Amino acid sequence: MEHGSRWHSAIKTAFALWLLATVVCGLAYPLLMTGIGQLLFPWQSNGSLLFDSQHRLRGSALLGQQFSAAGYFHGRPSASDYKNGAASNLAQSNPALVAEIRQRYAYWHQQRPDQPVPSQLVYASASGLDPEIDLSTALYQAPLVATARQVPVADVEALVQQLAQRTGREEPIVNVLQLNMALDTDELLSVR
Repeated sequence: MEHGSRWHSAIKTAFALWLLATVVCGLAYPLLMTGIGQLLFPWQSNGSLLFDSQHRLRGSALLGQQFSAAGYFHGRPSASDYKNGAASNLAQSNPALVAEIRQRYAYWHQQRPDQPVPSQLVYASASGLDPEIDLSTALYQAPLVATARQVPVADVEALVQQLAQRTGREEPIVNVLQLNMALDTDELLSVR
């Protein structure tokens, strides 16, 4: 009888500890962290979402998007469709990857034969989802964007410089989505 009572007591203790751990670790702690995040860092906690002037969601400042139309800056190439977050599984020696890289290089060389092609326009990043490009890569594209939009190159370059973020890296970076959103607003005109 005494052995059964101990067993029953142990089960009750284990269940109580499981319930306590579930409430504390599964409910209280996540709710506390979510509340603190919303209070102190609301923009970051909600995914760093960017909206246009009509309050339509354009994307996240943390997630690269693909731009291919003339008049827009292009980010780093990616195997992802920017919704699934998948990267390419192709090895560096894979003929398909080599062909893609050559095709990208040929495209950009044709656009600006007078300048060396920045590697960020040819090679994908490890994640394939980088939202930024180096300042020099953005400035390389500025004449192309200016020509497509029929605006002075100096205005586009000034906008790029204005949106460049000075980080701990040796070269400033530019968020491609934010830059393209600025192109679609009056910010390009205010730089003049």
